[in-house]
Amino acid sequence: MINILLKHFLFCRFFQKKPSSGIWHHSHELEKLSVRERLEKRKAESQAIAYATENASKKLRTHAQVQGQKVAERGNAALSSVEVEEQKDIADDHEQEENTEESVSEPNIKDQDEDLQKAWEFERSIPGWLGCIHQHRKKVTTTSDSTLQSQTASNVISWHIIDACDLKLTDIITQQEFLELQNDITSYLPSGWMVLEPPAERCLYSISMVGNYVKFLDKKELKKVAKTVLYDGIRGAIKEIRKIPAIRSKDKNENENPFLDSQFINDTTSDDKIIQEDDYNHPDVCYILELLRYTYKMISKKIPQRTNSERDIDIFFKSHMFSCFDDILDTHLYVQFVDFRVLYMADAHESFITIHISGEVVSRASRNRRMQAIDASADAEGYHLDWIFTKHDLAKNLTWGQEVSLCERAGSKIENGRKILDNTLKVQKTLRDMHRTLLDTLSEAGGGVLPAKIIQAFGKLLLPGFVSSGFFVRVLLNVYLGGGYYGSTKLAEFDIPTLSEELGRVVTMARTMLNVKNILRQTIKTFALMKEAAEKRRHSMDDVLVPPRVKEQVTPKKLRSKK
Repeated sequence: MINILLKHFLFCRFFQKKPSSGIWHHSHELEKLSVRERLEKRKAESQAIAYATENASKKLRTHAQVQGQKVAERGNAALSSVEVEEQKDIADDHEQEENTEESVSEPNIKDQDEDLQKAWEFERSIPGWLGCIHQHRKKVTTTSDSTLQSQTASNVISWHIIDACDLKLTDIITQQEFLELQNDITSYLPSGWMVLEPPAERCLYSISMVGNYVKFLDKKELKKVAKTVLYDGIRGAIKEIRKIPAIRSKDKNENENPFLDSQFINDTTSDDKIIQEDDYNHPDVCYILELLRYTYKMISKKIPQRTNSERDIDIFFKSHMFSCFDDILDTHLYVQFVDFRVLYMADAHESFITIHISGEVVSRASRNRRMQAIDASADAEGYHLDWIFTKHDLAKNLTWGQEVSLCERAGSKIENGRKILDNTLKVQKTLRDMHRTLLDTLSEAGGGVLPAKIIQAFGKLLLPGFVSSGFFVRVLLNVYLGGGYYGSTKLAEFDIPTLSEELGRVVTMARTMLNVKNILRQTIKTFALMKEAAEKRRHSMDDVLVPPRVKEQVTPKKLRSKK
């Protein structure tokens, strides 16, 4: 017991605060102890030191773990804050870009609203493709360079005309919008414009195919019909056409069994699709058969094989081709000079004198635009055209009446297809001027204002036109799209027959011309009704003010290179 208390006393004395001579005091105390006690004491000290060291290391490890977790949490928090800041910066940059784009595009939208919206007459919204084309036009027309102005003037877009056949439009609008443009233009065509009156349909069907044989008339049969028109007239030609199915049927029976007795064959057919004898007095039937006769006559004389000028083709062929308009329109032909050789008797001798007649056809609609153009000269004149088709009853105060269509030669070279494509601007511009003159006439009839229903019907005034080169003819159609813009597209094209083997092309030529006649007839009828309604409601307070004509620059002259 005494030994235990002594060890406890010595242990406590050892771990208490020692004086400066503590080391000597500790060694002096150890000398008083036995060897065994010393070992036990040192062992206990070592265990105490190891225990204290282990506790200290545990505390350090725990503290390090806690600090590490805190550091990690702080790091994650810092990274998260950095990512959030980066995301915020990216979002801010994106928002700034969007704001910048909006700020850049806002003026364009405003320009569209200011330019198109003021001139837009229709209740429907402005098509997206029209806004894109409008912006493109503003870019290409804002130049002061005379060379660029001359190049820009050759582009139809600069004249508020959109050519729906120009594939280069896909550089401005999308392919889908390009198809929408084409559909919009063709949607203005009246329903049934390709359907002819029953007598004309029966006549074309009879020339192209007969009865149930579904076989085109051969060259000999067409020649026979054409000759019959020449000698026996329209009525005789119809009787001849009606005999052809019976003659074919008889020949077929004889070829199948020549030993059988010939049965009685009716000399006419009972097919309702074949032309009837009472159709002889229909104007379209007369036109078709006369066109067949005259074409055959020119081919038999081999006139197409001659070296013909464009004026020769106008006189020999197109004068008969355009004769289908005689019952609805007046035709004016540009004749530069014509020679008449007149036979007379003088002193019992026969002599000839030559008379020269010269004249020219100028579009009044084109002249009105040029006279109202910016910086226009006092002696501004309109386009000199080859053919102009007018309606005198629609504008009796004008010398030639109201212009509704035209035909212009594309060049003097026969079958010059490329020149046709490159020289349609004159026709498109003049058709646009003619349509604008129709609108001005309606506005004048209504005292500067028109009912809303008349304004909504502006697009129904369709004006087709012709462009030709040699024996090739193309039909163009101009449509008013709104906001001062016009759409143009190719309606049809055909070749005038030049050989006896091509005589069947008369069917295509006649059908195309009669289809165009349907469009012009509908336009004339619509315009007459609109003008009558405008005159009845003249100066009405409920009507809408007609937008004025947009003044354009004078067409710049082409710069000629010095030789």
